[in-house]
Parts: sequence; C-alpha cells; structure tokens
Amino acid sequence: MSNKRILIFALAALALVALVITLPAVAGQRGSAGGEPAGVATPNPPARSTALRPHQYIVLYDQYDNQGTYVTSSQNFETSLDAYDDELADDFVVPGGQTWSVELVEVQGAYWNGSGPANSFNVRFYTDAAMLPGTEVFSQLNATYTETSGDFAITLSPPAVLTAGTYWVSVQANMDFSLGGQWGWTDRTVQ
Repeated sequence: MSNKRILIFALAALALVALVITLPAVAGQRGSAGGEPAGVATPNPPARSTALRPHQYIVLYDQYDNQGTYVTSSQNFETSLDAYDDELADDFVVPGGQTWSVELVEVQGAYWNGSGPANSFNVRFYTDAAMLPGTEVFSQLNATYTETSGDFAITLSPPAVLTAGTYWVSVQANMDFSLGGQWGWTDRTVQ
C-alpha cells in the first residue's frame, strides 16, 4: 500500500454501500461503530436507483438506509495532488459457512468543487485487523461503472471471492481535481 494514500476508517460505518452477486446466497448485514460525519454537505442527496442493478442480482450487504446530507472524500487525485489521495472503507461480515462472490459494488456518492465525472473507480477488500482494514485480499483498479442520480454501480470482473469472516470494502474514485473536482461517499446518519 502506498504511503501517500490516506485510509479513512472512523467514518466508514457511516457510508452508503451495497454488495451484490448473481449467485444465490443468504443475505448478511452488520452495523459497525464509527465517528462523526464529516465532509461536504449535499442539500438534496439523490435517492438510490434500482435501475442499475439487474433483477438477477442478490444483495449480500446493504447500508443504503438512513442517508445523510454529507459526503466523505475517497479519491485518487492527479499526480501533482498525490498528497491528498484518500480512501474510505466500510466493514461487513460474511457469515460462517458462506462464501460470497461479489460481482457488483454499489455506492451512493456525490461530486463537489466540480461536476465530475470520475474516470473509473478502485475497489479493494481488506481483512479486518482489530476494527481497522488489514491485509488487502482483492483489488480491482480502474474499474468501469455506471451512475444514475448519484448511485454508482461498479462491476467486478473477476468477482471478489470472500470466505466467512470480517472484511472492509473500499471504493475510491480516480479523478483529476483540475478536471472534475472531488468525489466522496454519501454518509449515513446512524451507525
């Protein structure tokens, strides 16, 4: 992991994110502790669009409830601004006896200081290390996405295969500040 990248952990539990697959599985959810929301206010955050997720997908983990009015940055900036690169992560649990094949990650987000669009997204999964992201177990850099009303759907190919345990998922926009501004996850109002 680059020493220039800043991982934001305290706000992770407050981000809106969903993990989905195309194979049958039992849904699992887990809330987690986090800090106070920070970031930029969005006066009317967009509602989640189900149009991005085809009907054959099964939701494994979903924190799209209790949408807040702030967003928290998670962005890979241009080289001249590498010192400001940051990465937001959210923890979740794959229940005992299950293996998840995550094929799509949805995250509610917004642009500010510009209107985007992001070039692509980096998606990473980490093991849990005492309530913080630990070892990276999957990454897909420069992943393509679709976006409708602030709902960003990022396809993973190949999928991330996760056995039982606690993990962290990170979604980071690849976007030059000089061209598109900033991007971040929409925060949740509850932990």
